[in-house]
Amino acid sequence: MNNIELKACPLCGANHFTELYALESPVVRCEHCSLVFLNPQPRVEHQGFYDESYYRGSSLKKSDEDNLDVLESGKVQVRLESCQGVVDRVMGVIPDPGSWLDIGCGPGFLLSQAKERGWQCTGLDSSPFAPQFARERFGLDDVHTGLIEDVDFAGKTFDVISMQHVIEHLYEPVPTMREILKLLKPGGVLYLETPDISSNAAVRDGADWEHIKIPEHVLYFSQPTLERLLQDIGCDVLTVAKPVPGTGLMNKVCGGAERAKRFYAVARKFPLFEKLVNRVRSSRERSMPDMAEDIHILARKRKN
Repeated sequence: MNNIELKACPLCGANHFTELYALESPVVRCEHCSLVFLNPQPRVEHQGFYDESYYRGSSLKKSDEDNLDVLESGKVQVRLESCQGVVDRVMGVIPDPGSWLDIGCGPGFLLSQAKERGWQCTGLDSSPFAPQFARERFGLDDVHTGLIEDVDFAGKTFDVISMQHVIEHLYEPVPTMREILKLLKPGGVLYLETPDISSNAAVRDGADWEHIKIPEHVLYFSQPTLERLLQDIGCDVLTVAKPVPGTGLMNKVCGGAERAKRFYAVARKFPLFEKLVNRVRSSRERSMPDMAEDIHILARKRKN
């Protein structure tokens, strides 16, 4: 693993930084645009880093209690329910299913829910393990292993590109995102999730914040820095959400996760139910800001 010292901010190009946390890789803030990043940056061979053991509990966390197997059946169901909400938000902007590319698709949780709603799904992940899991568990045939620059999509473009907890891993976010945007149709939607360095939890916990993971996470965005990036690469922000963990109320009311899933699959076809769900989500986000640690952004690629 090599360490690369940055002379310029990877977002705005300025060269004045303030050290926030003196860790094994110092965490600094750009004095011009306020992007937070590691400097020097440790460079990881991603293909070997995200093997099966990473998903089974060896991912870097702040305590042993957090080293959980994300492929355990109960946790898979929680992730699938969360991804249903992502598909809902995307389809609030693009109601008719088309083509969907998920970069950093992992075990296929998001694509499996998009597939259920009629989307033509393509996935990409640097892990040698996760795409195989996605194919076997969810029947997602069009899932590739590699980095974005390694895969030839043969001129194909997509209506939606999603990146859940990927952008914080990018060494060169602006040029990389511009390349990714070439795969998105004009007027298409980009969906991003990333930890929020300005969240109450991040400010409270400082260097101990659970999302400061070295060497995994090299960039730490806030809403303003993420919106700046999107504007710079040619996107207009549509919606911003800072969700809080679910209550599990639907599972309790319906008598279990499977019954809740079946109920939701039927009820979400009714616009009134969709409005109610979105209103509840928004209300929880406003009333529990201390619980929100991530930013979820939908943006549209400009047509010119």
